[in-house]
Amino acid sequence: MSKPTQLTVSTQLPITVDAWNSTEYLALSPELQQRLFLPNGDNEYITVSGLDTGFTGGHYSTAVKSNQHGRDFLYVTESATLTATGASTHCSISIEKNGKDATYTSTTPDASVTPFTVLFEEYVGGVRLTINPGNNVGQLKQQTSPPIATHGVYSFDENTQEIKPLSSTIGSASKTFSNKEPFSQLNTASIYYEKPIYQLQPDNYVAIDKLIQNAFGTVGGYYSLTGDSANLYPAGVTQLTFKDGYSDNYATIEFYNNTTKGEVTVTILSHNYRRCEIRDIQTEFLNFPNTLCFAV
Repeated sequence: MSKPTQLTVSTQLPITVDAWNSTEYLALSPELQQRLFLPNGDNEYITVSGLDTGFTGGHYSTAVKSNQHGRDFLYVTESATLTATGASTHCSISIEKNGKDATYTSTTPDASVTPFTVLFEEYVGGVRLTINPGNNVGQLKQQTSPPIATHGVYSFDENTQEIKPLSSTIGSASKTFSNKEPFSQLNTASIYYEKPIYQLQPDNYVAIDKLIQNAFGTVGGYYSLTGDSANLYPAGVTQLTFKDGYSDNYATIEFYNNTTKGEVTVTILSHNYRRCEIRDIQTEFLNFPNTLCFAV
């Protein structure tokens, strides 16, 4: 038997399945919930009882849970043992729920559990379940592509090509920069704001009260605390709470706009996210120097 693989992540993170090398239909027990993304921006959830041959992708979990804003998302609500069974394949994955965490453990050689990371290995946006990882049946892998951007927000999903920062950056709890510069965000789950902030869409700042996650992670965007492109931050001190919608994670951020110096200092006062920090993000085609990063 291969060495067990184990991964502890948020109960909010979805599973994506790589059964590309599977040569047989696999029955699932228990059945999984799949999140579908509709053209109008809404979501639909369907029950999936099995996987076809040569399958890869998707957003799955063992259940769906409504958050405090009445919106449904994939969510691990209780512990379970997930099996995928065919004529010659038997995968068994233990899913142990402990508070806001879920630990995935595979103890069968026909499956492996690995993280789907977003730019940095510390930012996990999903659980990749690979079935028959060593069985090469000669099929071509799906083509990968750069992440898709909407209003400067880049979405990372299962067919996104591997992207690495140009240099290693260290996150900090505080950063000072020009008050003419907006801030950006990295999120591994949907995020709600205590009061509206403003997003550049595309030429004007528009009030928003949330960012709904429709991928395994999003990076970028241009945000301010006002709708005034000439004055992005109110003078003095402003505090804002960022929440995940389930009371699992929150962060309280302070923005101090020193109008005399023309600087804004952003400070993370407190949080209980898995990771919360300010980083400069630069890749071959992404450049977001003032990024608030949240990992559930």
